[in-house]
Amino acid sequence: MEIEDPDDFEIIDSEEEEVEYSSQDDEEADEENQHMKFDKRTGEAVSAEVFSSEATSSEVMGGGETVNLFEEEEAVGDAFMAVKPWIGAVFEPAEHPDENPDPPDEEYKLEYVFGYRAEDSRNNLHYNSEGKPVYMTAAVGVILDPESNTQTFFGGNEVENQAKQHATDKNNHTNDITAIAISNDRTMACSGQNGSKPTVFIWDATTGEKIRRIVLPKGSREVSGISFSQDGQYIATIDNHNDHRVRVYEVESGDKIFEQNSGTNKIYDLEWSVKEGHNEFSTVGNKHYMVWRPLEGLAKKGVYGGKGKMCSHACVTYDQNGTCYTGGSNSRIYCWRNRSLKKTYKVHGAGFVGAIRYDNGRIFSGGKDGNVIISDPNSGEVERTIEIGALIRSIDIFDSKILIGDREGRIHEANEGDEDVTILMHSHSDGEVWGLSLVDDSTIITSGDDNKVMVWNIDDRAHLNQSIVSNIKKKSRIGKASSLTKYAASKCARAVDVNINGNGNVAVASNAGIVTIRESIEALDETVAEMHDSDEWVEVLTYSPCGMFLACGSHDNNIYIYDVEDGYSLKATCKAHNSYITSVDWSEDSSTLRSVCGAYELLFFDAESGDQDPGGASANVETVWATNTAKFGWCVDGIFPGNTDGTHVNHVDFTKDMSLLLTADDYGLVNFYRNPARKGHTPRSYRAHSEHVVRAKFTSSAEKVVSIGGYDKTIMVWARQ
Repeated sequence: MEIEDPDDFEIIDSEEEEVEYSSQDDEEADEENQHMKFDKRTGEAVSAEVFSSEATSSEVMGGGETVNLFEEEEAVGDAFMAVKPWIGAVFEPAEHPDENPDPPDEEYKLEYVFGYRAEDSRNNLHYNSEGKPVYMTAAVGVILDPESNTQTFFGGNEVENQAKQHATDKNNHTNDITAIAISNDRTMACSGQNGSKPTVFIWDATTGEKIRRIVLPKGSREVSGISFSQDGQYIATIDNHNDHRVRVYEVESGDKIFEQNSGTNKIYDLEWSVKEGHNEFSTVGNKHYMVWRPLEGLAKKGVYGGKGKMCSHACVTYDQNGTCYTGGSNSRIYCWRNRSLKKTYKVHGAGFVGAIRYDNGRIFSGGKDGNVIISDPNSGEVERTIEIGALIRSIDIFDSKILIGDREGRIHEANEGDEDVTILMHSHSDGEVWGLSLVDDSTIITSGDDNKVMVWNIDDRAHLNQSIVSNIKKKSRIGKASSLTKYAASKCARAVDVNINGNGNVAVASNAGIVTIRESIEALDETVAEMHDSDEWVEVLTYSPCGMFLACGSHDNNIYIYDVEDGYSLKATCKAHNSYITSVDWSEDSSTLRSVCGAYELLFFDAESGDQDPGGASANVETVWATNTAKFGWCVDGIFPGNTDGTHVNHVDFTKDMSLLLTADDYGLVNFYRNPARKGHTPRSYRAHSEHVVRAKFTSSAEKVVSIGGYDKTIMVWARQ
């Protein structure tokens, strides 16, 4: 059957044919499309649809433990400042720079990001007019130049030190970007974010410069889909309100010209017709296919008419004649004309069709089967299969190049003329990412809740190596990390470190409390030792400066010290803390440990015996520390903004010359202070992450900083200007 040019839009008032429907048709699509949040108030992972976006940053950390672990010390703002239990352990160090409350003179700029949002977004990867990929991760729009391997951003600027719920969003996003689209001429991009009153920005797709800002009404929750009209005059948005409201705005003025509720069924994708003068778009989702003509005020459901089984649809595209194609949860491609189904055909294996694009008489579709298939919509015949190996999230075509995004956070580029497929971007892709270790000024290693340990070169902006955390499914003996991942605790890792001054081993700590030792960053698959002493998940791993010992800070409140030269035998255990360990520092002579826990304690230990140093900070005012990650102390007493508690700052680091200090916080900010940062001192703050920033570290030269966002799973490289 030939798909012909559709006639005028047909209004059909008769009831749709009753088709037997099974909710199982949606299960595969739904499980891949849950935008989850960690509710710090309840300790549970919940859907973002029921999670209040009005929650303050002290209520929501996005991962980790709840503040209520130690009720006698639960406090925020002035109350928190009044009960700081580490005060008695704080002494002014013997040497430090002079106090200066002003922001540092040094400025940093976002240089490169390793990330692509793949867990709950689709149709989110496009070519611009220059043939460069445009996509989003965290709170930034990214324009990637594959030839030079450089990036241009929409966002990632210096901002005020404010929570994202209160920060200005006049010039760029302050929260997770959840949808992105490109205009038909590929010169403009539009992106929409998460939040109670989500912001939409229209920006130049080649320069990243802002063109227009539009704010959706309160209660919209997030922009779950967005698309330009064929002539670039309008954008249409869908939100995640209970009624999944559809709106149309003029690009030139930003005025809203259409709004209507689509119903309670979730919408997954939205696309305008590319037929000239055809002001029509379609929305698809859970048990949902609708056709809209907003300039005429019309919206009608699709009619199956016995031509195919009613099901959910994850993606939609149009050809130049106005015929619409959707990807079904039953792995079939649906062909629609005048909102009536004309036929379906199947080219994919089991699972839903997750991405679809029409180009030059052919359908490019990607499925849960991990394949991109080029097919003829008239005959249903397959012309080519491109094996990717993971669920396909997005497809675009430009000048014979094929751009593909997958659920593993990878961006691929293929060419219609050959069989080669190039990976342009790797990413962490599930749960949260916390593990970060700097091997040298060029090389870093990360680990996350996605069963990935990954090695990167931040100078070459390249993915070097990768391994899994574990192939064994196991829980921790006591307690668990609050995680939004589908993987077992033993396959998640929030701590990693490299023995750079010793044998080059890599330590990886799983959320089941198991620590495995890998041969090196080049031989991550070779395990040389494994330790099972921790009863709960491990947040901290750090090798001693001498390379002879490994300290492991656990959520069972203990610090385990291992002897590297004795096959990682347990040398000592530090047991004085009353809560989970959040940071551990070695002295430069590897004799002393300084640690912080979730009960806001700052303690000191003898590394040989594991005994607590009764002299505490007063006995260590002249100690030179190899690292400075303790978030409680005299030099960092001013890093907590008002109305926040001791969990607000997730990580601290100092430059080697101790002139600057760096914090990663729950506001989603990376902050630079002069050292010392006393109460009332002002930082330089930068926003590109969309969620809590869990780790941020200076390279030894301080020319660059690496930060990682927990839930946004994005690794960011900042360069000193």
